[in-house]
Amino acid sequence: MSCPQLKKENCKTFLVIPEFLVSNFKLTDAERLTAALIISLTKKTGYCFASNEYLKQNRNIGSIRTIQRHLRKLEDLKLLKIVVLNRNTRRIYVNDTTSDNVSYVAFIRFQNSKPIELQQI
Repeated sequence: MSCPQLKKENCKTFLVIPEFLVSNFKLTDAERLTAALIISLTKKTGYCFASNEYLKQNRNIGSIRTIQRHLRKLEDLKLLKIVVLNRNTRRIYVNDTTSDNVSYVAFIRFQNSKPIELQQI
C-alpha cells in the first residue's frame, strides 16, 4: 500500500481509516483505531486472528478489558463478526457490507505504537 502525499520514509507503520468508521459517530476515536487495526490485519487472510493481548500491546492500551469492550461494541454495531473456533482461537471478520468499495479518508502514522500524525487524503 502506498502513501499518497507522505514521504516513503514516513510510511513504515500506519493505519488507514475507512470512511465508514470515520462517519460512524457511535464510535469513540479509540474504537475507530482498534477497528482500523483489525481491518489492516484482515488484508492477507480475510480475517484477523490476533489475540486481545496482541491488540492491547499494538494499540498501547492499558487493559485487555478495554479491547474486549471495543470488540463487543464493534460487533454489536455489526461492523465486525467474531467467530470463536475453540477456547484459544477466533477469527474476526469485517462486515462485508461495510468494507466493500470503501473510500479511505485518513492515514495515521505511528511511532512506538502511538499515533503521531494524521493526514487526510
